[in-house]
Amino acid sequence: MTSATNGFSSGTVPAPEEEEFLAWQHGLEVNDKAPTQAQPTVFRWTGGGKEVYLSGSFNDWSKLPLAKSHNSFVAILDLPEGEHQYKFFVDGQWTHNPSEPIVTSQLGTVNNIIQVKKTDFEVFHALMVDSQKCSSSGFKSSFIWSAGIY
Repeated sequence: MTSATNGFSSGTVPAPEEEEFLAWQHGLEVNDKAPTQAQPTVFRWTGGGKEVYLSGSFNDWSKLPLAKSHNSFVAILDLPEGEHQYKFFVDGQWTHNPSEPIVTSQLGTVNNIIQVKKTDFEVFHALMVDSQKCSSSGFKSSFIWSAGIY
């Protein structure tokens, strides 16, 4: 049984086609409802300092301490896809990384900006899947044996 207004069934549970049509009708896309998977994103400060923090639109501009690693400070955060602004707090002073992309607000505030895209990480996902397939099939060990590598 279909309704005369939209041609879809009028049952209590909408058919997938009806749900998609209604989403389109209201200017929404069905895919927008699905949560995006967070991607590991590396932040690095190489400008020196004793204490370095990271703040951004992704953490409501709260200060997150970076870990000292050799001659730089780093943090790896899982960020959702999209555009994120951030800034560093180095030894009590707010600053941006001049070697990374920036955006300037109408008030003159300068922040770094990063675009996180799922497509940037697809190769890593493919490598992980291939690695799992190889280790579960014994390919690696049989390949090494047949190649004469001991």
